[in-house]
Amino acid sequence: MKNLFSLLVACGVALAFIPSVAFGQSASVTFQVDMNQLIEPYSYGAVYLNSSFTGWCGGCDPMTDVDNDGVWTLTKQLDAGTYEYKFSIDGWNAQEWFNEGEACTSTIDGYTNRTITVAGEDLTLDIACFSECGPCMGPTEGCTYEEAVNYDPMATIDDNSCAFEGTVTSGCTSDFNGDG
Repeated sequence: MKNLFSLLVACGVALAFIPSVAFGQSASVTFQVDMNQLIEPYSYGAVYLNSSFTGWCGGCDPMTDVDNDGVWTLTKQLDAGTYEYKFSIDGWNAQEWFNEGEACTSTIDGYTNRTITVAGEDLTLDIACFSECGPCMGPTEGCTYEEAVNYDPMATIDDNSCAFEGTVTSGCTSDFNGDG
C-alpha cells in the first residue's frame, strides 16, 4: 500500500478521488439484539458479541441494555472488510444457532454465523432477534408448559390456557411443584 501511495504522489494523481476504503478507513458499527423472545428472558447475566474480529473470545465484547427494554447494543470501530459474528449469553454458556443458508448468515469452514461487510461508513444494524434472521415478533401468549397437551413452543407469556391429561386426587389438573 505504501508503494502504491508513493507512486500516486510521484505521478501527481489527485488523492482526493481515491476511495478512502482503499486506505483502510474504519467505521463505527452498532450491533443490536432483542432478547425478549427468550422463554426465560431474565435467566442470564449478560449478552455478548462474539466475532471473527475478536477471535471468538467469549467475554471480550459485553453488550449493554441501559434502558432495560431487552434490546442489547454495542458499538465497535471496525476496519473495512467482511466479518462473521453472533450473539451469546454469559460468554459462551448459550449462543445463537443457525441452519446453513439462512438469509442473515454465511457458512465458513463448517460454521454458520451472521455476516457483515463494513465499507468505511458508520453503520447501525437493524435490531435482530436472538437466533433469528429478523426482528422479534413480540410477546406471544399461549401455554408455556411442555407437559401440557396444548403446549405452544412459540408462546413467551403463559395465558393460563394449558390443558393436561388426567387429574390428581386434589382435583387440580396438575401439581408441578408436588405440594398437593
